[in-house]
Amino acid sequence: MSSARYCRAMTITMPPTAATMCSPSSTSRLPSRDNCASRALTSTRTWPTPSQPITIYGRIVAEADRVIVPETIVRRTIQYGLDHYPTLDREQHYERTVQHLREKYGEGGYLRLWFDDSPNAARLTRLRQLIASPAQLRPLFDRLFAELK
Repeated sequence: MSSARYCRAMTITMPPTAATMCSPSSTSRLPSRDNCASRALTSTRTWPTPSQPITIYGRIVAEADRVIVPETIVRRTIQYGLDHYPTLDREQHYERTVQHLREKYGEGGYLRLWFDDSPNAARLTRLRQLIASPAQLRPLFDRLFAELK
C-alpha cells in the first residue's frame, strides 16, 4: 500500500475528534488530512524522548496501534522466548514470561497509555488481573506453550 493511500486510511480510521481536527478548512491553519495523518504516523516514531509521541496526533496513532488482548500478549511473549531462548525449559520460559509481563504491563511497568478512558485502559486492567493471578495465568501459559512447542 502506498504511503499516500495508507495516510488516507489512517485519517479515516481516526476517532471523530481527530478526524475533525485533521479536516481541511479554508479558515483553519491545521494541516490537510493526508499531511495530518502522515505527521501523526511520523510523530509516533520520532519522539523527543522514548516515553512519548510529539503530538496529539501521534498519541492517537500510538494508542490505536496497541493490541492489548491478554491471550495474544502471552502468546507473543512465549513465541519470542522460544525464538530467542531455545535452550530454556518449560519452567524457565514460564518465569521469563511472567517477568516480562510484569516489567511491561504490570503496575509501574514501562507500557504507557495516552488516554485514561480508552478501551485499552480496560483491557490493560484485565491483563494486570491475569498477571497477578498465577491460578489463571499458569493454565493459559501451559495451553499456549503446548500449542507453540
